[in-house]
Amino acid sequence: MPYLPLTDKLRQGDIILVRGNNLASKGIRAVTRGQFSHAMICVDPPTMIEAVPGHVRNLSLSRCYIANIKNIRVLRYTEKSIAVKAAREASLWLDMPYSVLAAICSVKIMPSSYSDSGVFCSRLVAEAYRKAGGDLVDGQPTSKITPAMIEEEPNLQDITASLFELAPIGYNLDALSALDVDVLPWVMDELSETRRICAEGVLPAIREYEDAHPTKRKLIPSFMRIIELLVSGKELSRNDAAGERENLAAIDRALSASILESGLEESYNNLVSFKTRTLLNSSVTRFR
Repeated sequence: MPYLPLTDKLRQGDIILVRGNNLASKGIRAVTRGQFSHAMICVDPPTMIEAVPGHVRNLSLSRCYIANIKNIRVLRYTEKSIAVKAAREASLWLDMPYSVLAAICSVKIMPSSYSDSGVFCSRLVAEAYRKAGGDLVDGQPTSKITPAMIEEEPNLQDITASLFELAPIGYNLDALSALDVDVLPWVMDELSETRRICAEGVLPAIREYEDAHPTKRKLIPSFMRIIELLVSGKELSRNDAAGERENLAAIDRALSASILESGLEESYNNLVSFKTRTLLNSSVTRFR
């Protein structure tokens, strides 16, 4: 029986674990000895963030259903303030490339010299909570955390029963994706590549900033992390040393130029038009 999500009961930081019936899901569950093969985190209800082959993307839970309720687990962190921070941390990974190698190495014993900062589904969730100050699978490096480990985390409460309800008889599921079968492409996916190209255009200015301020943490040049850097820079006083304001101004100019060159603004305008048309069409259908 299909189930629909009650997105109004979803909170920032809620974690969803899911499994499918395909070979990849069965393989992950067998190797990790867990019930689930994929993890995602809520950043702003109903929007989830997940790392899937290709890149980190967002997904609207309002466009999804569950074919079998046994295939999903919704978990909530016990401390709300940390969950909210984790949601914000997760959002900064949007558009980052997925690492198949890192996912494989999470369940293999690797040489001590091996290092891979690549992201995969459960590492994204664990990394977000670790940076938010949460105690999620404590004692394990995030590069080794699997969905099975998250499933057993004592600081997470199972709230699955309160987040899903049986779909009404005859409910049309054709426009929705089954989370436990195969999620259809979302209209926002088309922006990921454009945002990635836009971020790459700012990379030279980012590296100049890092060279000028070697004590600063190296920035993974995703679009959202660049925005975060510029927003935080607005809080700098005029007396900040070493010309950091000037370097940030250069990044700001580079970002503006890259947005124009990559066509990102046009893509967003097209998306708005698409959503407007979709709303209009659904309204017309509703009142016929």
